[in-house]
Parts: sequence; C-alpha cells; structure tokens
Amino acid sequence: MSLPTSISGIESGELNALYYARRNGTLARLVAQKAGPEDPKNPKYKVERIELKSEVVDTAIPHISTVAYTQGGKQVRIYYIGYSDKGNKFQLKELCQTDNGPWFDGALNHKKHYISKDSRISAVVAEQQKHLNVFYLDEDETLNVAWVTLGQEAWSNREVYDGKF
Repeated sequence: MSLPTSISGIESGELNALYYARRNGTLARLVAQKAGPEDPKNPKYKVERIELKSEVVDTAIPHISTVAYTQGGKQVRIYYIGYSDKGNKFQLKELCQTDNGPWFDGALNHKKHYISKDSRISAVVAEQQKHLNVFYLDEDETLNVAWVTLGQEAWSNREVYDGKF
C-alpha cells in the first residue's frame, strides 16, 4: 500500500473520517466505526477506497481538501488536482457524495479551473453565507477562490490576491 501524502479530516453528525491521497495518487478514507470517544471494543478506523463508477479515483498530484455539510442531505466533497479532459493541464476537480451514496463528479469539474501543479487546496463551508469556497493557485500561480451557493451548481471564480507573498 502506498503511504498517504495529503490528509484532510471531516466530522459531520455521525460521520468522522480522514480522507487521504496516497503517493501513487489514489484516494481513500479512514472511517471511524463510531462517532465520539473511542470504542474500546472497536477502536480502529476502517479503510475505504474512493471509487467513481467502480473505478479507483486517481489524482494527478496528491493534494486534497475535504468538507462536509448538511444542506440537502449529508454532503461530502473532495477537492483535488486532476488532469484536464485533454490531459495536458492540471485542473481543480470535485468529487461528491450525498447521504453516503455513490461518489459522483461535481459541477465544478465542468468549469475548467486550471491549477498550478504546486498548488495546495483549502476548502471551507461558510455556513452563515451558505457558500462553499475552494482556494487554490491557478496555473499562473495567482491565488483564486472558486465558490458556489450550497445546494446550487453554478460555480463562480475570482482572484483573491495578485500581489507577492
């Protein structure tokens, strides 16, 4: 098994999980057998592969960020660096899961947000504004945020900062 290189944890209601990308690019998660304090009879987390249409999901570069929220059911989102449709660029990608059902491609994938191979990703749910924000460096290494209103599919994008860090 390939070791994790990027990890991102979530907790939402009964779900307590650690998502990770392995060195070989595959995605997986460790799921607590019981939310809350450790159960002495079953203290371990269970490993689950992340699959899309029965295929293991591979990242182009193993950097991820995850969020969970409860708008329109129990939602989990994984953001990662994948390949563009033509395979010649890196693209910000989204995997979605609703109510512990099968994983599916998110609406963000249709927007073609090209991303730097050196970018990290930070996703956050702004509960009061009912927005989901994903911060990343575009292919010109400018800090951007892609955002969507929870429960919607119309993603927007803008530069956050164009100065020098």
